[in-house]
Amino acid sequence: MHNVTVRVERESDVLMVEVNCREMVSIEDFSKITIKEIVNSYAKKHRIKGLALVLSKIFFGKVIDAIRSVEKIGGSIAKVGEIYLKFRERSLNKEDLARGVFDFIKNFAKEKKQNMIIIFDEFQETEKFNGFLFNLFKHSMDSQERTKYFFSGSSLGLLEKVFLREDAPLYLMAARHSMKPLEETTVVRFVQSRFRTMRISLSEDVAKLFHKYTGGIPFYVQKLGLLCFQQAMIRKEKEIKTDLVKNGWRNMLDEFDNEFENRFLRKFTPQQKKIIKTVATFEPISLSLIAKKIGRRSTDISTQVRRLVEAMVLFKDKQKKNYRMTDKVFRDWLVSQV
Repeated sequence: MHNVTVRVERESDVLMVEVNCREMVSIEDFSKITIKEIVNSYAKKHRIKGLALVLSKIFFGKVIDAIRSVEKIGGSIAKVGEIYLKFRERSLNKEDLARGVFDFIKNFAKEKKQNMIIIFDEFQETEKFNGFLFNLFKHSMDSQERTKYFFSGSSLGLLEKVFLREDAPLYLMAARHSMKPLEETTVVRFVQSRFRTMRISLSEDVAKLFHKYTGGIPFYVQKLGLLCFQQAMIRKEKEIKTDLVKNGWRNMLDEFDNEFENRFLRKFTPQQKKIIKTVATFEPISLSLIAKKIGRRSTDISTQVRRLVEAMVLFKDKQKKNYRMTDKVFRDWLVSQV
């Protein structure tokens, strides 16, 4: 995403804003962080000094200093500053504060004649705000001409709940892009480079095991690398060998055991569980063979299979029309439980 941001800003006049939702524990955080990132990105792009200091006084300074800053700067920043000051004085609630953020986005873009793309990374963290933010996003997406939103996150449950359920506020409001796993050559280059920084070596064949066991999913590649590194430090070894990677993989499955069990038991319907287990055990596998294995007709399970594909639990090879598990490590865990 950072590379996309750099490239878009280099090739156009669009303002790219990256907002990390993982830093948010309250609506107040959502307000402060979103506004701060917009203003700081604009100031950096147009080389304007002093805006960050003004925001700091409004958000964190004494009330009298904040009032003076608001009066001095004027415009859309002053307006959202007034809203925040009222919130500080408890004359506005958190819903009003959140609405003020979206009003600011609209007014700021219009005032500066600036097209913007705002990336909300780790978007699943906003679910803790009781869902009313999603309605505000919908209204903003319907009404704003100069601003577009990117939502990024690793929570498949939130993706389904917010964007794919028919009663959800943002149902079909966003185009969906699933990031593909890393290629083997990329994984090999990455793990060799990382271990090299710690003066630990590993052959190309051993490095390929990181791709084999993780399916190229970046989080798992890093996790397996960390487990192998820890074992190498304990053993005082300067080379990662096959047995160490295999042990790291087994330790990773053990570490995720409770998380995977909770996901499998709580997230899926009884029929979906049968489908997932069958795909994990026999992949690649066709719809008709899945149905046969669980004793049903293809028409009986086609809807559930489609929903699992939409939720990115399964993926379909469009040429061969076979199904596989999306999460390689989750799949290996399931197979180990059979």
